[in-house]
Amino acid sequence: MNITSLQFGLYRDGDNNLDVVQSPVIDQAFRVSAQDASIAINVEDTTARRDFVPEHGARTESYEIRGGAVVDGRVTVDDPHDPSSRANLAAFVNATLDAAERNGAKET
Repeated sequence: MNITSLQFGLYRDGDNNLDVVQSPVIDQAFRVSAQDASIAINVEDTTARRDFVPEHGARTESYEIRGGAVVDGRVTVDDPHDPSSRANLAAFVNATLDAAERNGAKET
């Protein structure tokens, strides 16, 4: 296990007309974690910008980034979540806090 000094949560609703404009924040997360492997980022991205599902449909991608890469290459792809749902946001916050605990993060 890598030492995590800082655990971020990145909850992105890109399933709209701003999907491409907002997408650089994902690229930035990969760059930041590549520069400092002690930074981990838990991501939930509702998007339609890449080709993970047929016909370029919307979906929610969930994964953790560390060292500039997806941890263990694991990306979970689900039907699109409603990012404005309190229950979905609460589940994401809980997942981020669980990741911070699992990673031994000093800050979240």
